[in-house]
Amino acid sequence: MVAAFSVRKARRGAEFIAALNRQDIPILSDMRADDCIDIPPNRPAIRGLSAIQAFWREGFPQFETRFTRFPEQLESSGDVAVDRFRWTAESAPLSGGASTRDEGVCLWLWRQEKDGAWKIAQAIWNSDL
Repeated sequence: MVAAFSVRKARRGAEFIAALNRQDIPILSDMRADDCIDIPPNRPAIRGLSAIQAFWREGFPQFETRFTRFPEQLESSGDVAVDRFRWTAESAPLSGGASTRDEGVCLWLWRQEKDGAWKIAQAIWNSDL
């Protein structure tokens, strides 16, 4: 079970990061559960896909960011899986100015939906800096 999910998760995780780097809201949305919750650093929890889409629409026009993902742990049981990884981000303000670098840890809770698709139901991330 874990091995089969690991292959799908690796592919889905890579697809999500690629879509994040392209700022592709339709693809990102397709990979999130409708009732998803994000818990970003220094902000209140963001509840529901519509609110998360608004969060992306707010941030994407401000920065061009390149995320990199470094998997650390995957545990799966039935129709849920916990995916913990380290990340780095290089961000350049679109209005000009100096680029910044950040890094931290992220935890995704994947859930297998009724149609069999694995989607991110919850995400929490923090910055080490």
